[in-house]
Amino acid sequence: MRPFEPPDVSGWDLESVWTNDRITKAHEFLHDNVRGPAIDEFTFADFEDRKTAEKKLEPYYMGPEQA
Repeated sequence: MRPFEPPDVSGWDLESVWTNDRITKAHEFLHDNVRGPAIDEFTFADFEDRKTAEKKLEPYYMGPEQA
């Protein structure tokens, strides 16, 4: 993409585009609903090393099973 010449988006479906307003609302949601509980649940000591962090985050793991 050339500087200051973004692609024409006139034919894009607005439902699938992340507008500034939608990004702002997503950030507000994360700040209001996720940040507080996460701060209450974790401490710096939980991330002292990789093994400790993996153990603390184990309930949230959503990836494929590792061999």
